[in-house]
Amino acid sequence: MLKIPQQVKHVLVAPLNWGLGHASRSIVIIKYLLTKNIKVTIASDGDALSFLSNEFPDLLSVELPSYNVRYDGSFFLKNLISNAPKILNAISQEKACLSDLLKTQNIDMVISDSRFGLVSETVPSVIISHQLTLLIPSKLLSKLINKKYQKLLNQFDEIWVPDFEDRRLSGKLSTHSIPEKVKFIGPLSNMSKELVRTISENEKQILIILSGPEPARTKLESKILKQLEGYDDVVLVRGSLGLKPIKYNYNWDVIERASRVQINKLLLQSKVVISRSGYSSIMDFYVLEKAAILIPTPGQTEQEYLAAVLNNKNGFKCISELEIPSLNDEVDTMLQN
Repeated sequence: MLKIPQQVKHVLVAPLNWGLGHASRSIVIIKYLLTKNIKVTIASDGDALSFLSNEFPDLLSVELPSYNVRYDGSFFLKNLISNAPKILNAISQEKACLSDLLKTQNIDMVISDSRFGLVSETVPSVIISHQLTLLIPSKLLSKLINKKYQKLLNQFDEIWVPDFEDRRLSGKLSTHSIPEKVKFIGPLSNMSKELVRTISENEKQILIILSGPEPARTKLESKILKQLEGYDDVVLVRGSLGLKPIKYNYNWDVIERASRVQINKLLLQSKVVISRSGYSSIMDFYVLEKAAILIPTPGQTEQEYLAAVLNNKNGFKCISELEIPSLNDEVDTMLQN
C-alpha cells in the first residue's frame, strides 16, 4: 500500500486537528508503520492529539501549534479572511517545531496530514490530502489562492491521496497540476465489517456523529436535537471532550468522544447514520457499505461539493442545514428500508 524508504527507522505522523477525521485516518498509517517495526512519533494538537494518544498510549506524542480554525456562517470569503492569518501563523510555527524535532528525536521521515509547515529538505516529507484543488466561488480568487495552495503542496516530496485513482470518491478535488508527485493510496479507514457485533436490548437505530470546527458543530447539534426530539433509539457522539454539557429529556445515549472500535461497533449496529460530509467519514461509510445522511458544514466548499457529488450514490442522502426540517422524513425512510 505505502512505499516507505528502506532506510527509514523513525517517522513523525502529524495530522491536522480539524474535527477528528484527519486523526482517525492517520490510525491506518500508524498501524502500518508499526507492523514494519518503524518507530512512530505522533504530533498534533487539541482533540486530535488526545484522541491519538488514547489510541496509541505507548507512542511519544508532541504538541504542535493549533490552526484554531472556526466556521461561523455560510459565507466562504468571510471564513477565509478570518482563518487565513491564523493558518499562516501556525504553518510558520510548525516549521520551527519540526526543526527542533529533527534535531532531538532522530526522525528520518515526516508524514503530514494537511499540516503544511511540516516539510523538510533533509528527510523525506509526504503530505496526505484528498483536496489538491480548493473550490473557490470567485474565478479570480480561485486562480490566485490555488496557485499559493499548490505551491505549499509541491514543497513535499510526495502527495498521498487517500482515494482510488480510477473511481474517485473525492471527485475533482484530487486534481493536481503536477500529477507525477501524486500517489493514490486507496481510502484510509480502519473500519471493519468483520468486527463482532455486540447485540443487546439497548441497541440503537439512529447514530449521530458530530465533529469539525466550532461554532458550526454546536449549531448543527442544536438543530438536530430539536428536530429529532421525538425519537428514542438514538446515540449521539459529540466528538470532543471539551464541550459544554447539553440538556435533553429523551432516551438518548450521549458519548462525548468515542474510540475507533466504539465507532465501528456503533456503525454496524445502527440503521440510520447522520454525519457531516467530511471525507474521512465518507471513507468509513464506504468501507462498511453504510448508508448515511450527510450534512455539509455551511461555507466549507469541500464538504458542500462532496455532498452534491455523492447525493443518492453509495447509499448517501445529502441535505443542507437549511433542509434540516426534512431530516425526520429522511430518517423515517431509512428506518423503513
